[in-house]
Amino acid sequence: VSENVEPIEPELAELTPMVEVAPLQSVDELLASVMTPPVSTTNTEPITAGTTDQNAVSNLATAILSGDRESAYVLVRNLETTGMTAPTVLTILASTIDQLVRARRAGSEHLLNTASVGVSNEALHRIVEVLMHALDNHYQNPYTGVKLAVAQSFEARG
Repeated sequence: VSENVEPIEPELAELTPMVEVAPLQSVDELLASVMTPPVSTTNTEPITAGTTDQNAVSNLATAILSGDRESAYVLVRNLETTGMTAPTVLTILASTIDQLVRARRAGSEHLLNTASVGVSNEALHRIVEVLMHALDNHYQNPYTGVKLAVAQSFEARG
């Protein structure tokens, strides 16, 4: 808080506390701060309270990009039983794959580089579109949209 700033009305100074505001982070910086490396998708044990949302969804992204349908659907069922909302899963999943697209464009490393070998940039763009489109669909069970988006992601992947 700067000491050189004087309020327009001295009475307002007593009513309005001065607060320092942290600088805004970009979406990429914010997501990077919560990113954790994905664990092997061959470990499809139920997700527990100790598993972070980002890590669980990163595992799902790895399964989709590597073409492992069985693990992907096990992970979706695990996410559903933990109570993570379908829109949260779709948003984190799309953001994670979007970060991969941006990293590829910049020639940077990304946690999903290995899983996405052989997946074209066009396919990645289509997967992001499929995931975001699923946010607009409303089913009686919200996870129906997630499962449909995962199935369509495998088709877009090729």
